[in-house]
Amino acid sequence: MPRAQVQRRAQTSVARALTTTASATEPGVLYVVDGPALRRVDPSGRVTTVAPNVGTHLMGLWPTLDGRDVYVAAYGLRAIVGVRLADGAVTIVIRSPIPWAPSGVLVAPDGHLWVLEYSTANAARVRRVPPRDNLRP
Repeated sequence: MPRAQVQRRAQTSVARALTTTASATEPGVLYVVDGPALRRVDPSGRVTTVAPNVGTHLMGLWPTLDGRDVYVAAYGLRAIVGVRLADGAVTIVIRSPIPWAPSGVLVAPDGHLWVLEYSTANAARVRRVPPRDNLRP
């Protein structure tokens, strides 16, 4: 594939992903959800794939406090998924009980996760999940 075509596809993917969800970690670096994938956009605009298959119906993402991992709300899996940025390893760290599914997540300064969930009846709630060793992807 010619370089210009690859660059156009990357720009299209990033533009589409930005309409869904994005999060910044280190200065100038942006992480975006693009379909089932988590991608990294560096300060020069170069797009790389961190993890090609994080889950389905990805909605919100949030970096960990140390910047080594990103949590992603995978609505289709009814789970919060952790992605280790160093190698793209994907781990389910929290499951939402039926009928709930996560649509957003953030990490509080004390390490708690705050998970925004919706039910199949379209009710909303926020759940606070205490920090545990097994939350680390």
